[in-house]
Amino acid sequence: MGLFKRIFKRIFGGNRQNKNSIAMFEQSNLMRTFFVRSIYNLPEIRTAINTVAEIISTVPIWRKRVDNQTGEVDYVEDEIHNLLNYSPNIVQNKSQFFSFIVTKFLLNNAVAIEIVYEDIVVAGEVVGKKIIGLFPMPFYKMQNLDDINYLYFADDPTQKQYRREDVICLTRFSEFGRGTDGHATDMYEHIIQSIQQRAVENTQDGKKVVAAIKRQGTAIETRMKNGDTIANVKAMEKQIHETTGSLSGFAYLDGATDIIPLNIPDAKIETELMAIIIEAIYNYFGNSESVVKGTATELDWQQLVMKLPKFFCEQASQEFTRRIFSPRELGHGNRIEFDYHAIQLSTISAKTNKANSGLLNGWLNQDEVREDFGLPPLPNGLGKSYRGNLNSANLEVIDEYQLNKATTNGGFTKNEK
Repeated sequence: MGLFKRIFKRIFGGNRQNKNSIAMFEQSNLMRTFFVRSIYNLPEIRTAINTVAEIISTVPIWRKRVDNQTGEVDYVEDEIHNLLNYSPNIVQNKSQFFSFIVTKFLLNNAVAIEIVYEDIVVAGEVVGKKIIGLFPMPFYKMQNLDDINYLYFADDPTQKQYRREDVICLTRFSEFGRGTDGHATDMYEHIIQSIQQRAVENTQDGKKVVAAIKRQGTAIETRMKNGDTIANVKAMEKQIHETTGSLSGFAYLDGATDIIPLNIPDAKIETELMAIIIEAIYNYFGNSESVVKGTATELDWQQLVMKLPKFFCEQASQEFTRRIFSPRELGHGNRIEFDYHAIQLSTISAKTNKANSGLLNGWLNQDEVREDFGLPPLPNGLGKSYRGNLNSANLEVIDEYQLNKATTNGGFTKNEK
């Protein structure tokens, strides 16, 4: 039995689903196939993908319960909250998990995550089940079956069927929820590889023309035969050798020899073309050069977040919600939210402006502001109250306030007003 068959026998031969998933995740060589594709071996593409993956991996994830009548939101910290924010599985923490997921998402245009459950047993009877892990799958080419409640993966040699409700599927360039097989970057890859290969060859070849030597001829010498020209070159070589001891170092030539410096510029078109291609690659993967170099303005950063991170977070919010919760739980307002709004501001000055406006106008409380700066809530609930100012109060409150103030100061009465 070959190695490939032994791996899959170990993956699918056990009885417990969580052990199978860990085996698939840790031991299957297929898990690494997407990393060795040529597209990911290009530094420009790897940088573009890795930057976006790291940004999205920092997004806060909220386990919420929304009151369907009042719209009030209760943030719940339970096992599902801990699963999503600390330890999605026994192998990875949150940052590692979502960075890995987004990388696969961008490389393959699709990613699949298996939800692994464990039975809840009370007095020897199974009374329910709970989620014990989220495991990235090595397959991504999702295919529908006649029974819509099940799916399989075209790139899975075993063609194993999975319950649809046990698999979280995220796709880019979606074709009926399956993603697109190929990238539209073939031309970019070939151009980058060609330019880089020429750069390597130029580095390996140290010969570069920097000057030309011209011998001044006489009337007689202009009528020299071809063989005499070769003899002239050999005489110059002998002169250089006698001067320097070799054909390297400083050489002293006679007055009949002119040195003409040559400044042959590099092919600027390649440099300009490379810049254009890299910009196109960054845009394709939802990135920008200013973000990669750390020179992005607040506007650049917000535009970045509102592209791919927003799309990924909204899709993930919907898909995690409908797979993790049953229809009954959804009816009671249970939701999962990937909060991309939390990463919209990248600088301290922008967060300070937000805090000043929010506190002054009553749409932020002190605890919420402190959270933006990594500070804990105030003790005894002191930071939970929302405060505003008279400039944002409604007209009735302002009228009452001004009337009371005037009456207290001995001014006009209500009737006089």
